[in-house]
Amino acid sequence: MIRKLGLLLIISGFALVIISQIQGNSEIVEWKEFRQAEELAKKTNKPILVYFHSESCPSCRMMDAEVFSDRKVADILNNDFIPVKVDVEGNLEFVKSFLPFFKAKHLDFVTPSFIILDPSGNVVAIEAGYLNRTEFINFILSYNK
Repeated sequence: MIRKLGLLLIISGFALVIISQIQGNSEIVEWKEFRQAEELAKKTNKPILVYFHSESCPSCRMMDAEVFSDRKVADILNNDFIPVKVDVEGNLEFVKSFLPFFKAKHLDFVTPSFIILDPSGNVVAIEAGYLNRTEFINFILSYNK
C-alpha cells in the first residue's frame, strides 16, 4: 500500500511539473505594472514596451499564443525592454492618456496596440493591430536606443 501511494505521489509530481510548464509557456514574458516599469526604466536605462490588450480580443489571444510565447521574443523583451501588459477594459484613464499619440500618427487605437517609451517616458514608437512574430520582432528591434 505504501509503495502504491509513493508511486502515485511521484506520478502526480511529474504531472504537475508538466502542466505548469505547459501553462507557463504563454507567460514567459516578465510583464510588469506600469508604475514599476517607470522606476525600472530609470534605473536600468531600458525602454518600456506597453502592450494594450483586452481579454475579449481574439487578436490579443493570438499575440499571447503565437508571439509572446516565443522564446526569442520573450528574451528580447525581458533583456532589452521593461515589458508592460495593460488590460484596456480595466485601465480606461491610462489608455486615454495615450490616445493623442495614436492620433498624431494617424492610427486608430485598437487592441492589440503597442507603444515604446524611452527610459525618460517619451513615446518613441507606436504600432496598432495584430503583428505576427516577425513583424513584432522587427517593430521592437527598430527602436534605436
